[in-house]
Amino acid sequence: MPRTDYGDSGVEQSVLGVGATVRHKRLLAEGVGFTGNGVTVWNDFTPRRGAGGRVQLFLPPDALVGLSHLSQSQVKFGGGERWVQLSGLDLRYARPYLVLRGEVIQGTLGGKRYEGAYLDSFYRLPGVPAWTVTARTETLKPSPSAPRIGQVTLGARWTITPEWSASLNWRRNDLTRTRTYPGTWVTPSGKHGTVLVQLYRIIALGN
Repeated sequence: MPRTDYGDSGVEQSVLGVGATVRHKRLLAEGVGFTGNGVTVWNDFTPRRGAGGRVQLFLPPDALVGLSHLSQSQVKFGGGERWVQLSGLDLRYARPYLVLRGEVIQGTLGGKRYEGAYLDSFYRLPGVPAWTVTARTETLKPSPSAPRIGQVTLGARWTITPEWSASLNWRRNDLTRTRTYPGTWVTPSGKHGTVLVQLYRIIALGN
């Protein structure tokens, strides 16, 4: 499903580091330390150093709850460093045909308060396994001076073959109300929302 984003916060980056995972009964703990140039999808570099961790507890029969924290120094464009301190609480609940997942995250980004949350739901229609209906609600406030924005998305996915699938999403956000929202790539939906159609094909590489 399409999601809101804010600048580099919506871009995955890869950084060299070391990590470890420990499992004990219902508990899983992960930790990582990293330093180097964060490589984005555009092959540009943003120097980063820091550490992160997550503790996850399995709650039988169908739920997971996790706590996470990230502390890193990030060199911004134009020089200088800014510190990122973010903590999150996430939850996942799964039943036959149904998956719910959500997260609340808050902290500081460049010395400014940052907070957001989302809740996703996926429901595979019984007796019609090729169809999945989805819903997402989310909110983001990247700094005290920025307006809080929200977005709701409703959608459906059709698995045509193991290689082909199609999805239809309707989304509505309040970016029109804020008029300007620097840093995001999401376009205002207008009061009636926006419809997005996507077609996917899985291509095997190699043997």
